[in-house]
Amino acid sequence: MGRSGVGLTTRELEIARLASSGLTRREIASRLYITENSVKTHLEHIYVKVGARNRLEMEHKLFTPGDSRVADNR
Repeated sequence: MGRSGVGLTTRELEIARLASSGLTRREIASRLYITENSVKTHLEHIYVKVGARNRLEMEHKLFTPGDSRVADNR
């Protein structure tokens, strides 16, 4: 798992990208037409799957610096 993003659903990856771009839960929810609570739940699942405690750790584990694409494990 870890940096490859393996195990994340398409929706979780979408939310991770938006969160990493600096959007708030409210902004993500509005953009995706879901509730803030759904965003919170998705983020919690993402944190568990990648072994992160917060957004910063999630971003570090999933994305290369300055990039919103999932990092390769090369």
